[in-house]
Amino acid sequence: MTIREQLLARAWTTRELRILRSSYRSKGAAYVAERTGRAFKAVCAKAARIGLKNRPPWTDIENRRLRNWWGVETVAAIASKLGRSECAVFHQAGEVLGLKRGVQSGQESLKAAARRTGYSHETLCRVLAAAGVRLKRPVSEPGSKRRRFVVETVDVDDAVAAWNATETVNGAARARGISDDYLRALLERTPGVPPKLAGKCWRVPTEIIDRALAGEKRRAA
Repeated sequence: MTIREQLLARAWTTRELRILRSSYRSKGAAYVAERTGRAFKAVCAKAARIGLKNRPPWTDIENRRLRNWWGVETVAAIASKLGRSECAVFHQAGEVLGLKRGVQSGQESLKAAARRTGYSHETLCRVLAAAGVRLKRPVSEPGSKRRRFVVETVDVDDAVAAWNATETVNGAARARGISDDYLRALLERTPGVPPKLAGKCWRVPTEIIDRALAGEKRRAA
C-alpha cells in the first residue's frame, strides 16, 4: 500500500479496535469483519500490526486433522473443531501445508463441468438436478461472497449419461415422424414409463420409447 493509500484508508475507530481485541482470538477474523464492516484481509492485517496472535504453534495432530478435513468441511467448521480462528485455519492450510484451495481432487467447478460436457450452465443444472446430484460449495477464503459451486466429476458423467439415455416426448415424436398425441397416448398405457412431472418436460428412456413403438407395430400386424 502506498503512502497516499495509507493516508486515505479509513482509520480504525475505538469501537472497532475494542471488537478486534476482544473477539479476534476467540471468534476469528470473519466475526470481526462482520461486526466492523471491514474486509476479512483488512482485519487480519490490522491484527498482525497490533500484535494480536492466536493460539500457540500448530501441533502434528492439528495438522493431520486439518489435512483430513480440508475439502470436506468448511473453514468455519474446521476452525470450530480445532478451536482456532478461521484466519488461522485458512493460513495454515494454504500457506504452511500447501493444501489446494477451492476445487478438490475428483471435483470440478460447475463452470468447468458445463464447458467439458458442452451444456450451458442452466441446462447442466437441470441435468444434475434430474439425477439428484447435490452441488457443493468449494473450500474458499472465509468471508467470500462469491457463489461458486463444485461437483464430483463422476457424478457429472453419470448424470449426463442418464440424461442422454432419455428423450422428451415431443422430441422423440418429431425424430420418428409421428404425432406428439399418438406417442403420449402410447406411452401412457406402456408399463414402466416414468410419470410426467408437473411443470417439466416429460422425459422417457429411449429404450422404453422404442420398445413401446415396436410392440404397437407387432399388434398392428
